Order: sequence, then structure tokens, then C-alpha cells
Amino acid sequence: MSYARKRPTRQRYRNIRGHRVAMGGFFDDLFGAAPNPIQDAQIQACLDQGNAAAADADAKRQDLAQNWNPNGFYAPADMNNMISLVFAMLQSSESMLEQVSSTDDNIKNAQDEIFGQYAKVQMYQQAIAQAKANNQTVINAPGFKDWVISAMGSASAGITAAVVTSCNEPWWVDAMSAFQSAFDAVWNAAKKLVGVVLKAADTVLTIADNTLDIAKYLPYAAAAVGAYILFVELGRYKRRRA
Repeated sequence: MSYARKRPTRQRYRNIRGHRVAMGGFFDDLFGAAPNPIQDAQIQACLDQGNAAAADADAKRQDLAQNWNPNGFYAPADMNNMISLVFAMLQSSESMLEQVSSTDDNIKNAQDEIFGQYAKVQMYQQAIAQAKANNQTVINAPGFKDWVISAMGSASAGITAAVVTSCNEPWWVDAMSAFQSAFDAVWNAAKKLVGVVLKAADTVLTIADNTLDIAKYLPYAAAAVGAYILFVELGRYKRRRA
């Protein structure tokens, strides 16, 4: 994602996916004040730093959106591997947000996005468990590609918000390196995931993941495979929102 700044209004920032993002707190106070060249330069430096931090991730996400074309049929093991990598990426982004001392709207919105992605982790894990229980060898998940790319966008939004809000604090540099490793793991795995060619012996579980109602899964998100880790994530989220 990317932030842009315009004067003189206290305009919400807009990223490349079209979300409107409020900087809140320190930044909103400055935008409501009279123009100050020094303050303007400091704000722009933070925005530039946040955009630069996410530039590689955004480029790779765009690459997948344009060039990754899986057929929508996945072996449960392959899907499970990708879910694990996406989950680790989201955790890394969430961890950066947890270190931010600010509680402005930008941070909260980024956390909300990641929380929504955790709900889809739950849905896909349920599908994998169901396929295994029924001895189904293939899962037809037409929305899986879109979810992976969407989750990458949410993770990118999280680290951008963290860096913009904490640009004068040194802690995020090492955290950014860890995030980039987790993000690249998703990117590299996705490029290799093309789907399976159906054989006569295959039995298929079809899920309507391209029309998923997220709200249906939110109350049960902690029941996923790997439930303890997800439970911890949800607990952190609720404490942050309290």
C-alpha cells in the first residue's frame, strides 16, 4: 500500500487499493494547523519512509495479481502449506503493529484488516479438515488466489502504518527484515502453486470461498487447526481494541 499527502485539507490518506486511511493523532493535528515548512518536511519524510518500506511487497503482490494463474484445484497439503505461510506473514505484520505506541485510526484499521484475514484462515482450515475426513483428494477453491493476494495487501498495509507512525523510532528496521522474509516466503510459494490436474480417481470438495461471509467465521476463528496460536492472536487483537 502507499500513502499520499495533499494540502490544505485534512484529507484521509488513500492507498493503492483504494482504502481511505486516517493518520490520526500526531499527523491529523499537524494537518489541521497552519503550514509549517519544518513540520511539513518531517511528515513527508515519514510518508516516504513508509511507502519505501512497503514498495517491494506491493510490487510482488502486483506481480502475483497479474501473473499467477492457478487453476483453482488444490491438494489439501499444498493448500495447508500456503495457509501456514500466509498466517506467519500476517503474524509478522501484526507484531509490528503491536509495537506501535500510537493508537490512531490508521493502526486500528490495519489491525482490523489482519483480523479479517485470520477469519479466512479458519475457513480454509475447516475445508482441509473436511476433505481429509471424507477422503477427498482435491479442494476446489476458486477464491484462494484472491485471498492470498488480499492477505498480502493487508500485511503490507500493516507494516506501512507501523513505519509511518513510528518513522523516528529505530525498532522497526529489524522487524521489517523479519516481515520481508515472511512475505517473500508467501510470494515464492505462490509462484510454484499452480494447482492439480484432476484425475478420474480424484474426489473433489468444492467451497464457495469467493463469496465468503467473513462474519460467519469470526466467532469460531480460534477453533482452527493450530487453534492455540490463532487464539493468542485474537486475544492480542481484542486487548488492543479495548
